[in-house]
Amino acid sequence: MKEHRTEVTAEPLTETARRVAEVGQEAATRTTKYIRDGLGHATGYAQDLSSKASEQIADLTGRAPEAWTRELRSFVEQHPLKSLLITIGVGYLLGKVVRRA
Repeated sequence: MKEHRTEVTAEPLTETARRVAEVGQEAATRTTKYIRDGLGHATGYAQDLSSKASEQIADLTGRAPEAWTRELRSFVEQHPLKSLLITIGVGYLLGKVVRRA
């Protein structure tokens, strides 16, 4: 039986490895650009929604959301235990409602 002997030189393997590295780098660059573009669009969309929500809150209540935030922060600082109990109660009720829906 005759043996087939295949010689592999380092040069073609080096060239193949270089090309694979280039293709990988190109794919990583395209992916990074795609993610950055998508993140930019998502950020802009979230900012628009936040702005519209703030406007609607101000229109409905006559007060800016920042005023509500300041008052809420002050209440929590003055009544931490009461705030915690209210939060637990609201979370419990929301959990019950969501399970039934």
